[in-house]
Amino acid sequence: MVEIPDKEYHKLQKRVRELEAEVAEHRQKEKEKEKEKEKEKEKIRRLATVVRDSNDAITIQDLEGNITAWNRGAELMFGYSEQEALRMKIWKLAPPNKSEEQRDFNRRIFADENVASFETQRRTKDGRLLDVWLTVTKLVDDAGKVIGVAATERDITERKRVEGSLCERVKELKCIADLARLAEKGGGSIEGLVRESVNMLPSAWKHSGSCCARIIMDSREFKTANFKETQWCQSADINVDNKKFGVVMVCYLEEKPQADDGPFLKEETELIETIADFLGHIIQHRLSEGEIKKRLAELEIFHKSTVGRELKMMDLEKEVNSLLKELGRQPKYKEQG
Repeated sequence: MVEIPDKEYHKLQKRVRELEAEVAEHRQKEKEKEKEKEKEKEKIRRLATVVRDSNDAITIQDLEGNITAWNRGAELMFGYSEQEALRMKIWKLAPPNKSEEQRDFNRRIFADENVASFETQRRTKDGRLLDVWLTVTKLVDDAGKVIGVAATERDITERKRVEGSLCERVKELKCIADLARLAEKGGGSIEGLVRESVNMLPSAWKHSGSCCARIIMDSREFKTANFKETQWCQSADINVDNKKFGVVMVCYLEEKPQADDGPFLKEETELIETIADFLGHIIQHRLSEGEIKKRLAELEIFHKSTVGRELKMMDLEKEVNSLLKELGRQPKYKEQG
């Protein structure tokens, strides 16, 4: 047996302890690395769950526009299964009028330009058009080169519909308010009222840019400068004293998308009926007011020409006061006790 000098022995012991410490440190680092890997795997699993279960459509496409990933939200939104989508290019989702926009968008992304989120449209498997809010993230390799695009698309069709509906209701309410203000002016002729009213109508309809209007009243015609009776018209009768006095008509000058009643919204059908009814009441009031004024004038003349008939005078004064009250004016004669 070879005897090892103490000095060498201590050196070996020291080296062993150093190696043991180094090994322990290495093992600790490896454990920490494993923990980090598990954390990353957990993050990926969570992210995958979020992507998979998101209500938004989340897709990935390569440089040629081939779809390489398609989540459940995309299946529900667009109607294509994952198997179908993975054999498609992203252009297939764009309607014809948006196809070039999609291609240009992809070109800009792959040219490493920054592209902000924007609103666009998508066509579903069954042909429906959806309004979507599109947000994209560039996918890059280790060298920083763009290799694909991750897109998130949120269906905003219902929101757009509600916003559009609210805008239409505001236009309709403005039309009614403008007509009411016009009627409150008073003093003018019925013809003047109708002439101004007819020019207010087109702005209350959805496709106001190609809309025209006409009001026929007691055989007289009032219309917008661009009026033309077409196959896309709706109308409502103006009634005075429960008799037809005229007609309100609104027409589109060109074909529009199908709505509730041909090209017209059900709210527009209700609006034209409300306008006709409103005009009927105003015309009836103006006619009644004219008759009352005429009768007042006759009574005034009769009152002045009547002398010495006290009782008759009192009756006439009461009738004058009654008619003035109906017009909303102060009584002219003092009530007799």
